[in-house]
Amino acid sequence: MPRPAKWYEKSNPNTLDTFVRSFALSDDGRYVAAWPAREGVGIWNVESGEQIFKFENQNPPGSWPGEPMHTSVPDQVLGLQFSHNGQTLAIGDLVGVKLIDIKTGKVQHSMKAPLRLGSPTFVFSPNDRYLFRYGVHLDNREESMLWDVETGKPLATLPVYATAAAFSSDGSKLAIGRSDRKQAIALWELDTIAERNQSKDRRDDVFWYPRGTEQWTTGLQIVKRPSHNNPTLVLEYLLRNDADTVRTADVSFKSGPCGYFVDAAHRIEPGPGAEGSQIHIEKFDINAGEGFTDPRFRQEIDLRGLEPGTYNVNLGVFFSLPTDEPGTRHGIPFEHQFPVRWEEKGSASAATGEEISNAKRFPTVTHNRNIAGDQRTNLTEIRWGKAVGGLRAGLTWTSHRDDALPNFAHGQRVTADLFVQNVSDSEIACELLLPHRMDSWGFSIRDASGKLMQRNQIILSQIEPQRVLIASIAPGETKLITGNPSGFSERTASEKSIDVSRLDFKIASELPSAESIPSYTYGLPVGKYTIEAYIFIRQASNSDATLNLDTERLGFFVVSDESVKATAEDAEFQSSRDADNSGAEEREAPWRAFGRVLDGDGKPLESVTIRAATGMGTLLGGGATITNADGRYDFRFGMGGISF
Repeated sequence: MPRPAKWYEKSNPNTLDTFVRSFALSDDGRYVAAWPAREGVGIWNVESGEQIFKFENQNPPGSWPGEPMHTSVPDQVLGLQFSHNGQTLAIGDLVGVKLIDIKTGKVQHSMKAPLRLGSPTFVFSPNDRYLFRYGVHLDNREESMLWDVETGKPLATLPVYATAAAFSSDGSKLAIGRSDRKQAIALWELDTIAERNQSKDRRDDVFWYPRGTEQWTTGLQIVKRPSHNNPTLVLEYLLRNDADTVRTADVSFKSGPCGYFVDAAHRIEPGPGAEGSQIHIEKFDINAGEGFTDPRFRQEIDLRGLEPGTYNVNLGVFFSLPTDEPGTRHGIPFEHQFPVRWEEKGSASAATGEEISNAKRFPTVTHNRNIAGDQRTNLTEIRWGKAVGGLRAGLTWTSHRDDALPNFAHGQRVTADLFVQNVSDSEIACELLLPHRMDSWGFSIRDASGKLMQRNQIILSQIEPQRVLIASIAPGETKLITGNPSGFSERTASEKSIDVSRLDFKIASELPSAESIPSYTYGLPVGKYTIEAYIFIRQASNSDATLNLDTERLGFFVVSDESVKATAEDAEFQSSRDADNSGAEEREAPWRAFGRVLDGDGKPLESVTIRAATGMGTLLGGGATITNADGRYDFRFGMGGISF
């Protein structure tokens, strides 16, 4: 239980009257730092009790890479530590570490290193040259970070999970304690770590990953950035021999065009192999301490068709080495992230960066009017995600009224439809990648707090040929891509008609223990939920880029009433008023309701009363009917006696 933090002088007791979550005292005892709940980080003079300054710890939106949480959580201070000279305060949170000048209160450096909630701990070296941070990494990687305090740059990512750490008195060694009975303590020579992270060929534009394997280390050089005339990013990898003798590197690698995924956040991740790329297995003799490269170590990332802006390129393992087991290889560790600016204007297949004008032309919520491949008129609103490469994806329930969130019951199977829309000023020829027949569309369901809900999905090992639909989408055109999408054609032409499964799932009160193929079952207690889907699509003009299009979230309620259910497949509701209707019945009852009622086993229910009540009084309006033997109903109704 937190208690008020206090410090005392014999003649002048001072009390910080608040709850404290993080706390630090400088080595000379002159300053105290604390992060009180609901307030910024403060530094006080111990002798006078005067607050020197207050620092509001804030991280940019989206800087926390983990599961969604309240926006204030990544800003919570989880650790404070003064440097030994008392001039710098290190502030640790979920995102990383900030170094603060205690005289000015300004941020000297901000170092990114995401960890789990409550886990970060850090320590300065005696000469304040290094800062070491350890704890449980976000994705359970066994890594601990070492930074240069003066520059704020990482010196090394040590391949260990540390539970304790201490520097030697001269600052030359770092001892790390671990929860490992066989290797409880690891000892590192800091000067050696620093030297190994400097480029042996002294090229400033080469990035060397701070960790290798078997004394091999991977480096990267950006050969060419994209320009107005050439939208290609060219990268060249390097391999360094960290041993003291000449060695032969038996490596496998991929060269040529690079396939990648790109999303609305402008993140570029390695993806499936691009057409024209090649896999090599070669042997190279590399001198001791030498960084070696070869023309085949180059990769090209084609940014044609993407919106202008800054993209964050995330790269992974490039080289692989053989293992003791025949036919298997393991990668030489490598991770690197860097920004790339793409400034082409007026791209023929991009949205030209005019986000404001496009937002006005193409709202985030639209109704299904004149949608290619869709003949229905009773769909709910379409929830659109952000555009990538001039295209965006939309999601709607297959059948539901459009003026309220739907109620779904336990035991019910729910379906939804997906759409794609061209929000650029030019026609886009594209390829839609369909899910495998034994898999479903990509989607996730979260509860009202943002928690990701689980489903009984079975992981399939069999591989089937990828089904691909092709189409050309005109500017402003929307195409249905589920059910029977007449706006697309099958690339293989192996089937006469296209039948694409809808996004669907089943709802249960508890998650089933048995795994299943689609439709997946979710264990959803009574409450409010949202669903978000994504599709993969490629532009014909740049097949290297797989566009990851997310939809906007679509809400729904789960209710416990299982006595009467109208399934999303069959139960339909439409209310519309036709001002040009001349019939007497239409004038008296301008609205129509129709649908079907089933029991928990999916059997139709007969003679169920269905009533529509409108206004504050229904004597002169509203309407009612009963279901037929097939459980269906269809009737018209009008306004009540008192309505607004």
